[in-house]
Amino acid sequence: NNVPGSQVILRSTELKERPLAMALSSVTFRVLGGIPAPLLFGFGLDKLCLIHASCDAGNCLLPDNQKVKYLTLIMSAIFKSLSFIFLLISWLLYKRNQEKHVI
Repeated sequence: NNVPGSQVILRSTELKERPLAMALSSVTFRVLGGIPAPLLFGFGLDKLCLIHASCDAGNCLLPDNQKVKYLTLIMSAIFKSLSFIFLLISWLLYKRNQEKHVI
């Protein structure tokens, strides 16, 4: 659910370009959010494993739960912060563009 991002897109594009902008936003959101995030979390979880099922770092039998908790919290906070920063930048650019058209 990306209501603020959708509002920014809808308010900053012309009426005839809104469907394309929403479609590109959806594709970008799916590609950038759906592909790297599981890989990054999986890489982090592999590094936090205390006991592996085999010698060549197979399945994790015992993860370090305390570190997994912090990994999840930190990575989620980083991604949310980046999202907020980009939303703020786009809002500021939109406001600046609106001020130019008012005069």
